[in-house]
Amino acid sequence: MTRYGMAALLLALVLATLYYASLHNILLFHSLVEIFRLVVAAGVFVVAYNTRHLHRNGGLVLLGVAYLHVAVLDTLHILSFHEMGVFPDYDSNLPTQLWVAARLMQNASLLLALFYFGRRTRLRGVVFSYFILTSLLIVLIFTGYFPAAYVEGAGLTPFKVASEYGVIALSPACVGLLVYRRRSMSDNVFVLLLGALAADVVASLFFMQYFRVTDDWLVVGHYAILVSYFCLYKAIVETGLRRPFDFLFHSLQQNERELRKSSGLLRSVVADALVALFATDVQGMITVLEGHNHRAMGMGPDHALGQNVLSEHVGGPFLADNVRRALAGETVTSEVQTDDGRVLYLRYSPVWEGERVAGTIGVATDITEIKQVEEEHKWESRVREALADLYPPLISTTSIDEMALAVLRHAQNLTGSEHGYVASINPVNGDMIAHTHTAMLAGDCHVVEGERRVVFPQDDDGRYGGLWGHALNTRRAFYTNNPATHESTRGLPEGHVPLRCFLSVPVLLGDHLAGQIALANSQRDYTGRDLQAVERLARFYALAIQRLRAAEALRDEHNRAQQYLDMAADIIVAIDAYETITLVNRRGCELLGYDSDGIVGKNWFDIFLPDAVRESSRERFHQMLSTGQVGASYYHENLVRDREGNEHYIFWRNTLLGQGNDTVNGVLASGTDITERKRAEEMARRVALADHTRKAEETERHRLARELHDQVGGNLSLLGIRLNILRARYGERDDELSDQIADSLDLVDQTAQSIRSIMADLRPPMLDDYGLVSTLYWHGEQFSSRTGISVQIEGDDDAPRVDAAIEVALFRIVQEALSNVARHANASKVTVRLTQSKRSLRLLIHDDGVGFDSSTLDAPDSEGGWGLLNMVERARAVNGQCRIDSRPGCGTCIVIRVPR
Repeated sequence: MTRYGMAALLLALVLATLYYASLHNILLFHSLVEIFRLVVAAGVFVVAYNTRHLHRNGGLVLLGVAYLHVAVLDTLHILSFHEMGVFPDYDSNLPTQLWVAARLMQNASLLLALFYFGRRTRLRGVVFSYFILTSLLIVLIFTGYFPAAYVEGAGLTPFKVASEYGVIALSPACVGLLVYRRRSMSDNVFVLLLGALAADVVASLFFMQYFRVTDDWLVVGHYAILVSYFCLYKAIVETGLRRPFDFLFHSLQQNERELRKSSGLLRSVVADALVALFATDVQGMITVLEGHNHRAMGMGPDHALGQNVLSEHVGGPFLADNVRRALAGETVTSEVQTDDGRVLYLRYSPVWEGERVAGTIGVATDITEIKQVEEEHKWESRVREALADLYPPLISTTSIDEMALAVLRHAQNLTGSEHGYVASINPVNGDMIAHTHTAMLAGDCHVVEGERRVVFPQDDDGRYGGLWGHALNTRRAFYTNNPATHESTRGLPEGHVPLRCFLSVPVLLGDHLAGQIALANSQRDYTGRDLQAVERLARFYALAIQRLRAAEALRDEHNRAQQYLDMAADIIVAIDAYETITLVNRRGCELLGYDSDGIVGKNWFDIFLPDAVRESSRERFHQMLSTGQVGASYYHENLVRDREGNEHYIFWRNTLLGQGNDTVNGVLASGTDITERKRAEEMARRVALADHTRKAEETERHRLARELHDQVGGNLSLLGIRLNILRARYGERDDELSDQIADSLDLVDQTAQSIRSIMADLRPPMLDDYGLVSTLYWHGEQFSSRTGISVQIEGDDDAPRVDAAIEVALFRIVQEALSNVARHANASKVTVRLTQSKRSLRLLIHDDGVGFDSSTLDAPDSEGGWGLLNMVERARAVNGQCRIDSRPGCGTCIVIRVPR
């Protein structure tokens, strides 16, 4: 009978025994199954614990410790049945509780073990944790704190059913982790563990169905448990003992396969990458020999395994010396070049065993490509350093001559050239201008007067001649290491240095020629790499030419725009959103008192606006920026302060500037100086006010004089009549009364005289009755009697009278003039002369007083000054002109001309 037949017969015998036991003694059946569980659990622990130092698998160790404690709970479960007599005071709930605790610990531990599979764990920590957990469960169960799982006469409790569902719920997670750890075990172990999990789920489904502990559902569930533990036995216990590489050392087996694969790959790499490899023992005998071209390492043509490299017929002195140095513990390296131009890296190293040298190993590696890459890297670094060095002048204000010089220096350094030049093309006439050059040019070029520039003119056909013009005509870079045979060679002019080699690169901006870089007489032949490097310099140089031309065009445009702005009669100022002045024209500079450098870049509001209007103007400015649109115009007036502190009224026309149609970023303001107009408006306002005041004054004077004449004068006359009547009737009877009446009459006369004097001051009656000249005579006498100053009146009293308004104005002027003389002039004589013609009247008032500076009349700051200004305004009120001439110590002369 075969081995499989014997196994089938044994399995059938076991199942028959169990079936017979289940029919006649359910407790015996249950005990047999549980004993099998105990044996398998103990076997898992024994295998995992005793092999822990070999596989170092923390998950397997955790699983073994967990099954050991599950076995403890299962042992108590077997002994807790009432029929066993061990715990006679407990009913069927006790074994069910122990069963639930063991089941939950088993499945949770399996999930945790798969999670830690392949990781390191601390055995003491795991054992202590499970000891505490198992002890706690036992204490809870025997003290009654663990939930009830079975009730006599009622069957399973909801907790028991829920716990079985919990066991089922853990199974998918276990399957997922098992699949994730698939590569850590053989296919047979993987299938057995999946079978154990599946049988365990089936058992849980049956364990939720029984009512009594003797039900058939419980029996079927134990068969499923038997299958689950059998699969676990086959997967861990039997495999761990009979085929440990399928599970315990599966990773080691995989590593071994990988090592074999890597070893083959290494041999392939050695064969492909290494020129030669050999190893010797401590006596110098060759033990390993791989690769080819061992001659580069110093071996002779008859080298072979087992030969001694220290002998002269195998290796020469070079090899023997290097191997001896390696046997002495030294690592020797060197680089050699083979006959076919390859570069080999040689390394002779000692092989150590502990603290002694057990042999040597020699390696020859072909580093030709590495050297080429290094050389290319060095070359690229030099080119990039040159380009980086050109970048600062490219973006700065460097002139084209300075930029050309920098380009020439770097081009010479990169190519090892002795001579060369860097040029630009004149966009107007096409001449090529060499901005910098070495001393190799002569003949077909000439030096520009006053500059170190050389001009290469075009030929009559518009082409550039000679070898230097070939790249410009074809617009292609080229080099030649035999210039004499080149198709464009015309020969060299007298005095020109001989050309051993020549390289030329056109500088292009799009399709247009912008310049040229030409080099000659390198210390070696030119190569394509030289041409590429100079072409890269040419692209940078093209950008420099473009920037410089654009900057020059921008400067020209700016200068033209500035000329247009300077031609404007108005002030033009540009202010950005940060209140900084970005542009100002000449008129603005003149008004503000600074040159453009003193204005551009300054804050408009802080420097050029008076304190009184600064904040309001700033607020209006930012409101325009925030609410306006690009191109919109706004108008306003405000004061501006110049360098001397003088203030000017400016009328502004503001246009909003910006990018596109949305973003406003500044204001262009055009301003007209309206200071004189403002002053004229103020003067006109004051004249109008003065004229209105004078008219009101004359009207009021006339009214007061009339009131005094009609009312007060009439009343005084009536009072005098009545007093005279009283004196005539009672004066003879009573002397005292007569005296009092006489005194009263005198007082009435004095009052009447005072009123007549006041009326004369308000508006002399004779001005209306007798005219201006008579009134001036009368007023002059009155003034002389009051002040003692002689007044001489000259005028034709019989001349025709003029308009009453003119007479009043001229009389008031004389009044004001005489008043000023009395108060300020310290004069002894005043002459008033009135002359008339058919078209005008001329009034002259002259005194011999102290005089004053008449230039101060525009800014009256005293009572006298306002009086003189009042005379001027009175003359203007009747369309006349007033001229006041005075100098200190020379008196004052006032001349008024009024049209008739």
